[in-house]
Amino acid sequence: MEVSEKMRGKFTPGIWGLIVVLVLTGGVFFLGWKLSESRQIGEKMVVNTGDNKGQEARVQEQTTPTVGVDRLSAEGLKLMAKNLGIETKKYDQCLAEGRYRTKVQDGILYAQNLGVTGTPTYFINGIMVVGALPQEQFEKIIEAEIKDGSGDKVVGVGSGEKLVRKKITTGVGYIEGTEKAKVKMVVFSSFACSYCARGAQTEKLLLTKYPNDLSLEFRQYSTQSVSEALECVGEQGKFWQAHDYLFKVGS
Repeated sequence: MEVSEKMRGKFTPGIWGLIVVLVLTGGVFFLGWKLSESRQIGEKMVVNTGDNKGQEARVQEQTTPTVGVDRLSAEGLKLMAKNLGIETKKYDQCLAEGRYRTKVQDGILYAQNLGVTGTPTYFINGIMVVGALPQEQFEKIIEAEIKDGSGDKVVGVGSGEKLVRKKITTGVGYIEGTEKAKVKMVVFSSFACSYCARGAQTEKLLLTKYPNDLSLEFRQYSTQSVSEALECVGEQGKFWQAHDYLFKVGS
């Protein structure tokens, strides 16, 4: 903007300095406003884009347990239920009523009568195997059972002691795999057991390898409170999701 000599003469150096300051200040405010506008647009893009990293981070946050919360405490289990989309009102009511108290107690007693003293303990068509053994050792028994039902004759499994076949009731716990499986594997397991978490990984590999011949039945051998909580989750059809969640967190 041009200023006439006549007008310029009316402004002292101090006034000119003030004008410069005002012009610069206005420019800074305008620049800040544009940056803020751009940032808001960017944030909206992150929220509205279906396959963006921002959304993935929020999903991850929802499924990650709060730091410092024991995953097997009442608070930790309730957080898990919430993360899995469980109706918390029904879950709380189930626990308050003790709906599965007797079932859990009977399950522990049944396991003890079978000779279960630690976890994980497996029964492969009734053949008792203790511990999270290497996958190939389970395969020896499974393949012998598929071939001619001679899994209890397999040697070199676990501690090397003779395998014993016991009579066991199936169809009581939570089952993965085909109902027509020739080999039914029952596992008594605890979510507080690191060896059980390792065993859970092996179980998934075995189910993948023998999709038409093997089924897995999970029986709880955790504490009373944890087992009841998982039953209440299972009531809403999310047992296996809770199973994977707790073992992944605990491993």
